[in-house]
Amino acid sequence: MIRNSMNRKRAFEAIYLFYGLFVLIVAALFVLSFTNTALTQGTMPVKEQGYLTGEVVAVDTGHHLGTLTLRSDEIGQFPNDTLNVFLRQNTDVKVCGTHEPAKDIAVGRTATIMYHDVSGLTVANSIAERC
Repeated sequence: MIRNSMNRKRAFEAIYLFYGLFVLIVAALFVLSFTNTALTQGTMPVKEQGYLTGEVVAVDTGHHLGTLTLRSDEIGQFPNDTLNVFLRQNTDVKVCGTHEPAKDIAVGRTATIMYHDVSGLTVANSIAERC
């Protein structure tokens, strides 16, 4: 009788162990599916979201992704708010109507930027600087 109760106890412990492992595996797969969805949404192509016109405050093209700082009344609630826009290598830049590299954008001039958002970052599709 004691032997049967010991075997029964070990059988229940094994069942609980397998049940716990099963729950952990299902939970891990659930988390991985949400992580994969979040990562792919960040890299999916995004449609253009709009245009923004303002004064170029700064241009930094020294890194792999350059940045352009724009001051505009269209950005926020307050006048002269600024926005940092990331420049890709294939961002179309026109200075006075001609295609130029981003480093030729002059600080203090007015520029119109077509942009989109990727994971909360503003990325420029094209920049047209007025002369």
